[in-house]
Amino acid sequence: MSKHIHVSIAQQTLALYDADRLLCSYLISTALNGPGNLEGSGCTPLGSSYSR
Repeated sequence: MSKHIHVSIAQQTLALYDADRLLCSYLISTALNGPGNLEGSGCTPLGSSYSR
């Protein structure tokens, strides 16, 4: 895996990595309703996604 983004809901952070090297990190705010996958719930969705 080359560059990837990791979002931690527990720590409220977003981190950008190149392989295992941390390039930068930011404090973020995820959904007020917490984590969840129910459509329309206003929750932060869980899982992986892929972008080009």
